[in-house]
Amino acid sequence: AAEAKRILELTPVSSSLESTIHRLGQLPPDKAEARFRDLVRNPKAEIRALVRGAIATGAGLYRANESETIAELRSLKNEADPVRFNALHAVSFWPFCCSKEEHISDLRAVLQDVCEARDTSESTRSAFRRMALRWIELAKVESALFNFGLEVLKSLSDASAALYLSSIRNFSPDRRGAILAALLERVDTEIERENFHPLFSLCNSLGDRVWEHPSIEQRLDALTSHSQEWEAKKAILYWLYHPEKRGERAEELLRRDPSAIAVPSVLGVVERQRQDLLDPYLRKKPIKGRFLSGDTIYVLPIYQGFHSWLPRQQKSFAELHSLVSHDKARTLASRAHSIRLIGDLCFLTDEPGAGFLDHSELALREAALGVSKNSEVLLGQLNSQEARVAAYRLSRFVRDSRPEEAKALVMRGLSVPNKLTSKKELLRLLGLLRELDPLMVAWREENQHRDLRVAILHAWHEMLDLQQVRELFLEAFEAEDHWLVRAALSVPRVSIPREHRIEFLDRMQKLIEHPEPTLGATVWIKLRSWAAESPESLAQTALRGLIDLDATAWRQAVELLLLCAASEKGRLAEAARLLVEHDAVEKEQRDLPARQRLRHLVNRAKAEEDDSLRIQRMKELAGVKLPEAWQRFAARACTDSWTDMAKEVDTFEEMEALLSALKAEVARPSWEPDRILGTARSLAADESPTSRRLAVELLALAGTRTRWNDPCRELLEQLRRDSYPGVAERAGLLVTRPEP
Repeated sequence: AAEAKRILELTPVSSSLESTIHRLGQLPPDKAEARFRDLVRNPKAEIRALVRGAIATGAGLYRANESETIAELRSLKNEADPVRFNALHAVSFWPFCCSKEEHISDLRAVLQDVCEARDTSESTRSAFRRMALRWIELAKVESALFNFGLEVLKSLSDASAALYLSSIRNFSPDRRGAILAALLERVDTEIERENFHPLFSLCNSLGDRVWEHPSIEQRLDALTSHSQEWEAKKAILYWLYHPEKRGERAEELLRRDPSAIAVPSVLGVVERQRQDLLDPYLRKKPIKGRFLSGDTIYVLPIYQGFHSWLPRQQKSFAELHSLVSHDKARTLASRAHSIRLIGDLCFLTDEPGAGFLDHSELALREAALGVSKNSEVLLGQLNSQEARVAAYRLSRFVRDSRPEEAKALVMRGLSVPNKLTSKKELLRLLGLLRELDPLMVAWREENQHRDLRVAILHAWHEMLDLQQVRELFLEAFEAEDHWLVRAALSVPRVSIPREHRIEFLDRMQKLIEHPEPTLGATVWIKLRSWAAESPESLAQTALRGLIDLDATAWRQAVELLLLCAASEKGRLAEAARLLVEHDAVEKEQRDLPARQRLRHLVNRAKAEEDDSLRIQRMKELAGVKLPEAWQRFAARACTDSWTDMAKEVDTFEEMEALLSALKAEVARPSWEPDRILGTARSLAADESPTSRRLAVELLALAGTRTRWNDPCRELLEQLRRDSYPGVAERAGLLVTRPEP
């Protein structure tokens, strides 16, 4: 109440009638009654609606004047529907303890007015239903409130011939039964008029509890045979909710009408629970009924789960899809999909797509090759247009075969003519089989294709525990072709034995100076993942890369240096000190490169989100005599006394730099508004005008992150009376209550 009263005094609220009414609803009813008495007679209906809603909200919020508020609802008989809605909507959210039996007579009169009014909206009815469902859920069964809730539901459904209920799934069975007993008469009346919406709405409210109520299931059973397809499908969906009788009911539906298999809910039951019912739909004969025209063979839209089918069912389904794959009237995509699906079925012939291996359409040839079970066919296609598909299919054979059989298959593939794509995949498979000798022979071969050498390096990722493989990787680091170097760099750090990682790291660091410029940047990025292995060595490397004013990857060097600085203390300070020494160095067509790098280093250090790590970095930089004012203040803002820093300000540039640094510091989440205000108060008490000027800025920042309370107001008044003109003038520019 105190907060609502305070907000009412704010100019933006008091100048807006709608905002004022909203806040009045948060006051105790006795304190807002006088103002509501005038507003309730406002000529505008939208204002009266807001007032009625606010009155009801306050009564429910403070548990006061409930009876008077309910009684006043009777006076809304001739009001516009928005006014009734706002009042009833607010009452519908009252706590249950506010509802009493003495309110029933007044609410019954309001219910009659709502049902008789021609302009009553569905929103108004929904507000009444919300109250009724709360009474039914929480009141004692057969109590006055419980029975009145049932009366409300029945009256509203009779008045609108529609039924909209929220979920009653979690109501107790006796309460759900009482609701059904009250509404089924209206449901039956609407069913006779071919209006099934009330029944389906009731089923939707019950959810998967429909099967617990035989009265609903009887009506759904009768409706499953309805001539209208859409109505029958919805009835079937709810009728199949019964967990124990779901399979029996699906069988009964299919016995009545075999075309019911086209209903998704029926097909789902058959596919998961009653595979024995699939046989009639695998006979390559059209099926005619309410849901299928019978003009063509119906192919079941099933794409997985064939492991639970019988072998003869899988064979029949494959034959059905074989017809689809040979149907030239269908699209290539559907025919190719049927071929791939045939390959997923078990208990079939060795070559399900044999008839399409020589087809004129590439899509069908690739689909047939992708499901081939004949390794000879795949080996024969390694040099064809479909070599990519054949190689990938052959790799599945290798992974599923015994090691000796897999090795023989791969070696045969390498011995026959094949395309580059096929050979790359076969070489990778040799790595999976840990066959070193064939890979060594391929690597040593003169004029070997670059892509094959890259594939060999990828294959060796599996064998880095072998000394020969590690030596060849180290050779690859010195290759002239930078693509081979990139392939060698792609090896994960964890794949290398721990005792040999430092050797790899040393070779990688030498690649920083590679003549290919983009490769150097790649190496810097790769080295970040190695920072935990040798932080001292990498920090020194990053330091050299940063102070080398001719290098182009210095930004990557900064990132590596920051990673290593967490464990290698003093490296940031050393880097900053060296950059300061080179600050005046000029390069041709360059503009103070050392200063630009120092700026980037400071900005990246202060951008760290982890406060402890950021403070550690800034402490190191604070020990260096940085050339620019903003750098010095940014480095000291998180560690040094702000009062001491304020005393060092001599120029306008330094003042702006200090303000910028302090604003960036207090903007961090670790600075709570109370902490900012306390710091501003201590600065305001300092004798230095610069400190008091900083206090004004901190007070402004605190005011944007917390409500403007008495301590803020008192401090602002103190600063506005400051003896130093600059402080008083800046404090006078702060506006706490903007005019509307």
